[in-house]
Amino acid sequence: MIIIIVAVFVSALPQFTLMQSGQVITLNHRYLYYFNFTVPSGAYSISITGSYVFGGDVNAAVIFASEFSIVESNPSTIANELWCSLDNTGATISASLSQGSYTLIFYNSNLITRDIISVVDAITVTYSG
Repeated sequence: MIIIIVAVFVSALPQFTLMQSGQVITLNHRYLYYFNFTVPSGAYSISITGSYVFGGDVNAAVIFASEFSIVESNPSTIANELWCSLDNTGATISASLSQGSYTLIFYNSNLITRDIISVVDAITVTYSG
């Protein structure tokens, strides 16, 4: 009798999480909250996904890390973004990226109040390679 055992390995796509589901951050007025991240060399089919809700005047964007110093000194100058939301209730992040360094930014543009951001679906970067 011959017994053949076949093992099948299913590998999940590599990913890293920037913000966990259920995570809450408070943004004071004119405050910038951000995450720097790098997509490794050799990666392809890269995407950033997730969703969040908030009340107030929060802008969110994914930008090249090289643009961050400009945005940090004056957040209202967000330009050349790869993904951006100016919605007043929240958004679903869904963007394709390439290899490189990026920054995910949340900015409270309100002049006097704090705003709370609640992550609904974890904000993750997924890729092949």
